[in-house]
Amino acid sequence: VPEWVLVCGKLLGVLLVFVLLQALLMAAGVLAQTAMGYREYEIGLYLRTFFALQLPEYVLAAVLIFVVHVLVNHKHAGHVAALLAFVLVVLAPIAFRIDYNLLVYGAGPRWSYTEMRGFGPSLGPWAWLKLYWASWALLLAVAAMLLWVRGPEGRLALRLRVARQRLRGPLAWGGGTAVALIVTLGGFIFYNTNVLNEYVSSRELTRRRVDYERRFRRYE
Repeated sequence: VPEWVLVCGKLLGVLLVFVLLQALLMAAGVLAQTAMGYREYEIGLYLRTFFALQLPEYVLAAVLIFVVHVLVNHKHAGHVAALLAFVLVVLAPIAFRIDYNLLVYGAGPRWSYTEMRGFGPSLGPWAWLKLYWASWALLLAVAAMLLWVRGPEGRLALRLRVARQRLRGPLAWGGGTAVALIVTLGGFIFYNTNVLNEYVSSRELTRRRVDYERRFRRYE
């Protein structure tokens, strides 16, 4: 059985849990609306929000955690390492002051929805960043297939030697495609963010808000 069958089978099993979770959340929302006497359910909006916008966030996180488990190759140590990786990603903007969306795994601008304007222009930047990080997720999945352990031997030197032997055919094409997408999408996003427009970090944005309040507070 090829490695991609084993990896994709286990990864799809994890992702189906998230699909079920989104379906349950959607059902809970409909039940809550019904209990409050609201009958215009807007199922299409539910589907777009839970499955088109929220589910990709879980998919990216699941791929990262899955790859960490493959690298560690130990159930309990893998749980600890995956938790640490998740915490590092979440705390990167606070603890390490890294809030640039191209540098923090899975990061991206927030989308918003209102009854009057719908999602407005917020989906475009969000979608480009998620495509960029989906390319990284594809590269991580290829790495998981290359380092997948088959049999009792789990030494890192042997795994790297086996990975070099596996890096051919579809895996080589998949890795190359992922790298090409990362470079292309990353360059496009960087050009739009830093060249065509002024990039403002979260710290700079906070400073500007403070200056604004100090300058105009006396007119309150």
